[in-house]
Amino acid sequence: MEATNARGVLPCIDEPARKAIFKISVVHDPSYAVWSNGEIQRTEPLDDGRTLSHFTPTLKMSTYLLALIVALRSDFACLPDRIISSKNIKSRVCGRIDILPQLTYADEVAYRILEFFNTYFDIDYPLPKIEHFAVPDFSGEAMENYGLLIYDELGLVFDEKTISSSRQQYITELIAHEIAHQWVGDLVTPAWWSELTEQPMVGGHMMISQQPFSLLSTTTKSEKWWIPFKYFDRTFNQSSKASEIIWLNDTSKTLTITASDSDWILANPDYLGIYRTKYDPQNFRLIMAQLEMDHTCIPTITRGALIDDAFALSRASLINASDPYTLIRYLKNETDFVPWTVALSAMNQQEVLLAEQDIILDLQNYFLELILPIYNKIGWTPANQLTDWLQAQLQPSILSTVCRYRYQECIEAVQSIYRNWKLNPTLNQIPANLRSPVYCTIIRGGSRSDFNFLWTRLQNESIANEVMNLLEGLACTEDPPLIVYFLEQHLKNDSIIRDQYVIQSITNIARSPRANQVVWNWIRDNWSKLLSKRGASLGRLSRIIEAVSSQFITVRKRDELKAFANSITNEGTVYRQYFQLLIDRINADIEWIAANLASINTFFHPNNNSFVIAL
Repeated sequence: MEATNARGVLPCIDEPARKAIFKISVVHDPSYAVWSNGEIQRTEPLDDGRTLSHFTPTLKMSTYLLALIVALRSDFACLPDRIISSKNIKSRVCGRIDILPQLTYADEVAYRILEFFNTYFDIDYPLPKIEHFAVPDFSGEAMENYGLLIYDELGLVFDEKTISSSRQQYITELIAHEIAHQWVGDLVTPAWWSELTEQPMVGGHMMISQQPFSLLSTTTKSEKWWIPFKYFDRTFNQSSKASEIIWLNDTSKTLTITASDSDWILANPDYLGIYRTKYDPQNFRLIMAQLEMDHTCIPTITRGALIDDAFALSRASLINASDPYTLIRYLKNETDFVPWTVALSAMNQQEVLLAEQDIILDLQNYFLELILPIYNKIGWTPANQLTDWLQAQLQPSILSTVCRYRYQECIEAVQSIYRNWKLNPTLNQIPANLRSPVYCTIIRGGSRSDFNFLWTRLQNESIANEVMNLLEGLACTEDPPLIVYFLEQHLKNDSIIRDQYVIQSITNIARSPRANQVVWNWIRDNWSKLLSKRGASLGRLSRIIEAVSSQFITVRKRDELKAFANSITNEGTVYRQYFQLLIDRINADIEWIAANLASINTFFHPNNNSFVIAL
């Protein structure tokens, strides 16, 4: 019901700060089972044959955390309760009966994470039960309702033969995220939605200062926060401690630091605080020199933080846009998961921002040059998930990226794997971790015959994880007629694409740069059909709009989105605000490109200052 949908269910003051105790009773057919925030206290048979189920009163909580599920007993059930013995809390996972065996991993993770957070927060989980419910066709990824957490089915389903390590990690993180909300969000709740996040910025060599951080130049705030500041220098080693924590609660503060002017200083080790760090130019140059000379002198998480902060600060126009490009030169020698995961995300964002510019090929060639050493090191032999979990997670991302850059050796490796599979189509021996890069690469550069091969596999597939692998692969097609054909299959009444996959699948296609315009045209032409397919709610389709507009970085596309938003009527203030946020993001991107393209062009062409901006 987040943010303000509870008011559509019952009369209420639908604001997060307004909490109440809810006593829920449900009249239902006895062939149906019911779940809610509390436990079933008692049931009463009614004269008309129906059942009245009463739930225990909730804790005092916000309206958006209310939850109610009604489902056929013949279709839905739960795994057995798992008792956290020290607290006598019951934990279990529920879903469709035919997928219960694929929910055992989520059941184990949920049990262990609740135990962990009970200790970590030093505040016991306050309810006698916690249920995790896998819902087919759920419109979001998950929702942290107090005591009854609801997930899209794909967020809990795990099959070790078909699922990649990165997907397994996603399931683990999603469950942990939602359980953490039982304390942070449910027990302690923001007064209003705008107070969910805030990221101050701290930096300097001898003086540290703070200011609010925002990607939108029109955003002006003056709040001051208590900032935990900690730093270390080149004498730091993994077994020694960094400086003591210094609490900053004013705009700036001067520190006495023992390091010389020729030594670098790094702040916020291991992301102690949730803020961005900006360094003075001299210190930043010393840090970059250290990375080039021996990057292992800087801890792994801090290397990831340096990359993440540099690109974020560039996006906010707080540093020169070419500085992050210079910083990541050292990646040719980087092999660790955290820095590469951050770098790949930043590279993808830069490609989106500069997709319409003449330097896009220069950018992709530069990124390919940086990534080839680790590609050659990792190769196509599946990483051992038991002995090197992080490498197993990183491998498909590296392989996918190199193949996406059309590196011939990568494409030939995929074609060899694919040919072996086609010799015996019913026996897919492609390792789970490699299926995503293989499927996508084959479809991206393949023929209609290759598309039909995967489509046939999809028709005969029943395991949810492999269905998603195949849909993600099919979404990589760059053939406009095939893109339209594939999109149309999502709307057919007898489609082999189940409703629960429709939103995610269209989202995958929409995020493809080569398919984006085709998808955008198709969405506008078929909006009423989409509403009919998914139910008359923009909220359920917002993920598609967000995905397709994520590639919009021109004035023309922004204006098209405005016109589309204006054509949608009777959706209320929340959705007008939603579209305005998307438009604000596009405006920020357009502004950033205009302000920073010259700097990036100079990075690639230092002797040529002539360029054209495409906006």
